[in-house]
Amino acid sequence: MLLQSPAAAGQFLRDGKVLSAGVPAGALLVQPDLADTLKRLARAGRDGFYAGRTAHLLIAGVRAAGGIWTPEDLASYRIVERAPIVGHYRGWRVVSAAPPFSGGVLLVQMLNMLARFDLAALRTPTRPTCW
Repeated sequence: MLLQSPAAAGQFLRDGKVLSAGVPAGALLVQPDLADTLKRLARAGRDGFYAGRTAHLLIAGVRAAGGIWTPEDLASYRIVERAPIVGHYRGWRVVSAAPPFSGGVLLVQMLNMLARFDLAALRTPTRPTCW
């Protein structure tokens, strides 16, 4: 997937391999484009993302990948805040994304399935794979 995006590949791959493979702990990852985006967002709020340079870059990237976003799409987008999914796993409170996103529900379900196993007692190759 990273290979399909020259920008992502340039940021996270070296010689076609993911940076984490062979990169020492504590190595510095510099993301100047992300830093610029966050600065625009901090300076201009919503318009720092949904209008101006960031919007232009988003639309250009989506169109380059075959998408059909327009400036009007971003300008008319409205954020809907929802209460998060909250679950518990082995004494930890887990807070994740609410529907319609499925990730939060799935995360809590997976952790609930894992809760019945003594993971520390299992060797890595024998950890449960059937659910």
